[in-house]
Amino acid sequence: MGLRDVPKASAYPYVDLGGYNTSGHLTTLECTGKADTLRLVSTADGSALVLDNSAASLRPTLKIRNEASGADAVHVESQGVGLWMLCNKRALYAYSSGEEAIYAYGAKGTGIHVVGAQTALRAVVEPNGHALDTSGRSRFGGDIFPLTDDSYNCGDSVHRWKNVYADEVHANRVVANSVVTRSMSKFKENIESPTDINYLSAVPDPKYFNWKDSNDQKRYLGYIADQLPRIARDDEGNVHMNSVIAILCGAVQQLKAENEQLRRIIQGKDS
Repeated sequence: MGLRDVPKASAYPYVDLGGYNTSGHLTTLECTGKADTLRLVSTADGSALVLDNSAASLRPTLKIRNEASGADAVHVESQGVGLWMLCNKRALYAYSSGEEAIYAYGAKGTGIHVVGAQTALRAVVEPNGHALDTSGRSRFGGDIFPLTDDSYNCGDSVHRWKNVYADEVHANRVVANSVVTRSMSKFKENIESPTDINYLSAVPDPKYFNWKDSNDQKRYLGYIADQLPRIARDDEGNVHMNSVIAILCGAVQQLKAENEQLRRIIQGKDS
């Protein structure tokens, strides 16, 4: 390896390193040590280490390899931002053939904070693995979408969510031991009895059907939203099941009232 000092006319300390390592490959800097191999300290407002790979090359600007079993290739401790990266393509690419490619721990703050104009964080994993495995609470400040429509599940028969809290759930199929909805008067306002619905005529005939654009070939029995009263559906063709149940219960009550009326008429004739 070569070591060359810049002339004294330079405004800043400067060392030019270049040459070949023992393997014959071009190496800018090679360090070997039993403790800290390379330690950089900045006491001013500058950076302890700046790496600039301006050449038109696909080679990594920084490549770290640690073949010691169980050791960390990169270990960052900071009172502020532990690792800050800005680039036009991949800010961070991590690959692990063993355990975690990235392990982040936030004792009091955020373990990983990712901001991206398009995809902030993309995780790809081999079959039967986990693209993202978290322990503890996870918070999202935006919408969550599957990559492909109607292709993935949220849990399975042996990995179920204990409780799901939502204002609305739109789904072709929901599997649960029970569905609990808020219904106490303290959650509602403008409560009044309907006088503009004939419950019996409001209940359409059930229909057999299949879902379009779905791999599910099972035949289902249910209602067509177009045939339900406006109060029981929305503009997207979704059905408000609470309203459907209320209409069905109203139809039963209406039938009960009509049967009571017929029973009194018959009893009056017999007497």
